[in-house]
Amino acid sequence: MNVCPKVSVTVVTYNHGNMLAECLDSILSQVTPFSVEILVGEDASTDQISRKIAQKYFDLYPQRIRLFQRSVNVGACGNYFSIVQESQGEYIAHIDGDDKMLPGKLALQQNFSTSTKM
Repeated sequence: MNVCPKVSVTVVTYNHGNMLAECLDSILSQVTPFSVEILVGEDASTDQISRKIAQKYFDLYPQRIRLFQRSVNVGACGNYFSIVQESQGEYIAHIDGDDKMLPGKLALQQNFSTSTKM
């Protein structure tokens, strides 16, 4: 039986090169008491690096990462909304492929979210 993740992390990337590896490492290193899925939308990058890195991480972490590789660039908004539609988490945390998460970010964000519910 598959359990839906508590948090879906959506990552949109286009020509982010080696920055994508740092981004994905920062998400994978998050320590949380809840399940996390990572959705990567690779938007037909032309830099010859982003696509390879996205595939490498998917191959290394197929249980944690879902990869959506576009054959045609759909733009930032199209890429974002398409992977949000694929997310299964109760909450969504978004990050661009050229950013990285500080340690504890997801746990702190989820704690804040649940403490502010009415």
